Amino acid sequence: MIGVIKMERKAKVLAALMSSVLLVLAFLPAMQIHGLDEEIETGIVRDSSVIELDPEIVYPYEWTYHDYLEVTHYLYDLEGAYPEIVDVYSIGQSVQGRELWCIEFGEGPTGVLIDGGIHGDEAIATEAVLYFATLLLDNQENKTVSGLLDSRTFYMIPLVNPDGLERSEYLGYLGRYNARFVDLNRDYIDPISQPETRAVAAFMDEHNFSVYLNVHSGGYNLLYPWGYASGNEPFEMPEEHEAVYEFVGQWMTQNTDMPEYYIGPSVDVMYEAVGCADDYSYQKHLVPSFTYEVYSLTHWLAKKVPGTTEDAEKLLSKMPFLKSSSLPTMDVYDLCLILSLIPKLPFWILSMMARGNLMLISLLFRLILPPMWSLYNPPESDLPIYMPGLMPIMLYCSENAEALGNWDLEELTQ
Repeated sequence: MIGVIKMERKAKVLAALMSSVLLVLAFLPAMQIHGLDEEIETGIVRDSSVIELDPEIVYPYEWTYHDYLEVTHYLYDLEGAYPEIVDVYSIGQSVQGRELWCIEFGEGPTGVLIDGGIHGDEAIATEAVLYFATLLLDNQENKTVSGLLDSRTFYMIPLVNPDGLERSEYLGYLGRYNARFVDLNRDYIDPISQPETRAVAAFMDEHNFSVYLNVHSGGYNLLYPWGYASGNEPFEMPEEHEAVYEFVGQWMTQNTDMPEYYIGPSVDVMYEAVGCADDYSYQKHLVPSFTYEVYSLTHWLAKKVPGTTEDAEKLLSKMPFLKSSSLPTMDVYDLCLILSLIPKLPFWILSMMARGNLMLISLLFRLILPPMWSLYNPPESDLPIYMPGLMPIMLYCSENAEALGNWDLEELTQ
């Protein structure tokens, strides 16, 4: 009986706290938050001499979001439209039995592996992979594209976490995880535990590829290994590998008009994260492996996001009751949202909510903050304008896959 009473008291306290938070959120629009009206323009390739397009690539002028069944139908529609070169097949199944589709096309010896949607709530990542496949297949008359299809074989897995995507429609942030509530982008460690990640890992083992892109949403980032804290890396990265990674980052900065990207090792740009797909691909197969983060360019919260762990630590210093030990495991963007959106919320309320546990605070805010989906995923009406801006780095890595796979900086700089 005493246990039941204690549980009831805890439930009442939690309900009261949640009500307080919702009340504060109701007044958020009245708070003065600076820099929210700044317009951000999307862009595509700035220097056309880097990727020669003759004639220029024609970008799809319509685009929409796709759920799991729509992704399935869309891939088979591409196969039906281009049966001579496209093969669609499943590489495995999710926890709930949904197929993990791969679309393969091209006839060259150099493989390019791209996947998206490992976090189900990051729908734009799935769309970026689908869009890139469509872009290449619809532009086979283009000189650059035809050259790529003759010299490359593309393997694209647009939706690694279909269970999460389906759940995100009504549970928002919880769609990040698979049906067992495992973060799949922390599961690439020995032993790999989930069917989705086991399927992708087995696919990597069975195919030759020279470059790997793991597409996400949630920041302006182009990340590469390592996600491990200094001293815990599986091995020290050779200087020639580091030079190639840095060169690709420089190319991204110099040749696209995207907003200022944060480029570098995951642990430096964001936070320590063990078991990520790009680390696994690089560690196991020694190919250049990138995490490509994209998200809404026009959302009013976009400019409130910190870019590095250092930025987040500066913000954290203003809230000393929070446990700094939880910082490496959290999403720095959540921390910034907390601090920038609720500057007038008494710190003691947050402290009572989770006894200083930053992860729980982060989860609560993701669950109750409606704008989060549109922060991670641009409005559907913006997609025809937004999507072309994501393509340059994909085109660049595809066109230079052989040099990247050989870690040949001299060839990249020619």
